[in-house]
Amino acid sequence: MKTERNLHFFLWTAILFAALLALFPVAAHADGAVDLKDAQIALENGRLLNAIRFADQAIDSGDLTGVALGHAYVLRGIGLHRSGDPLRAIDSFFDSIQIYPRSVDAFSNLGLALDDVGRHEDALQALDRAVWLRPDLATTFYNRGNSYIRAGDPLKALEDYRRALDREPEMTKAMTNRASAYLQLGRNDDAIADYDRVIALTPEDAAAYFNRANAWINIGNFARAETDFGDAISRGQKTSAPYQRRGDTRFLLGKFVAAQEDYARALLAGADDGQLYLWHHLAAAHAGQANSGALAAALEAGKLGEWQAVAAALLLGFIDTDQAFAAAAPGRPDRDAVVRQARILFYVGEFQLLQGEIVQAVQSLRDSERLSAFRTREVMGATAELNRLGVRR
Repeated sequence: MKTERNLHFFLWTAILFAALLALFPVAAHADGAVDLKDAQIALENGRLLNAIRFADQAIDSGDLTGVALGHAYVLRGIGLHRSGDPLRAIDSFFDSIQIYPRSVDAFSNLGLALDDVGRHEDALQALDRAVWLRPDLATTFYNRGNSYIRAGDPLKALEDYRRALDREPEMTKAMTNRASAYLQLGRNDDAIADYDRVIALTPEDAAAYFNRANAWINIGNFARAETDFGDAISRGQKTSAPYQRRGDTRFLLGKFVAAQEDYARALLAGADDGQLYLWHHLAAAHAGQANSGALAAALEAGKLGEWQAVAAALLLGFIDTDQAFAAAAPGRPDRDAVVRQARILFYVGEFQLLQGEIVQAVQSLRDSERLSAFRTREVMGATAELNRLGVRR
């Protein structure tokens, strides 16, 4: 009888336990391989905290060794880096390399993280190793090219972007970054050729049109620049930059009404550039729509730099040309002072033009052009005004 009661007791206990499990299921912890896969999926979907958590679980599981364990540290490092913690990411990549010293992913991502903390020489060493391990991969050369750019060596970057494109001819990001390197070296035609290829491959890439437009400006083709800025805007680039830059090109083309409209859009989009307030005022004045309110408010709010404030004070009539000339005179003969003088002389010339003092304006604009070899907005503006006036040296 006692045995029978014990049997009934154990039977009912088992039934109760099974019922509790059905009501409150206990999730068994996945093994390391499953956690590793989940970390990869979370990373691909941008769920960075989940990726880090799954990678930590994979590492702590004790199930992984060798390549798999090293890869778990790489995924953890990528998650940390993308979450804004490059220092912990660097430690994770080093842990991966200690476990598996031939991990291209570890060296590549280590280089990217080192670059982000300003350790460019160390970054290049890590990326050199990635290239040595996998010289067949376009991405290894692409990453090292980016590192050379950040280290201030566009020539070496060009060579790496070329190698990346040899291996992957339609890698548009390599074309785009090579074009930026060409621009740094003043090779505008080569940059335009790369942007042409990017646009041919990705015709809806608004940034490519914007970048090519800036290259057109560098070689003085403002009409092509105006078109490209318009294409960037029509493809969704609605920030202040394309409106402001298209406004500049329209100003340089003498399309003052359209320029004033673009500057107004740039201001509405949140731009807060001192030169924008100055050129917006000038475009409106040339278009016969003078409105000093925005420029006066910017000056009063302290939104203009030192030389910009001098130019604004002149355009608003707070100082005369003699005072502006005095402010333009460099305190010392260094490059910055000369560029500042050239800039203010452009605004002096613009002020004189608006006052009908054509002869004096031509002299001021010529002096602005002569003083600075740097193609600032103002120097390009001086050249454009002289062209419109039909007066050359």
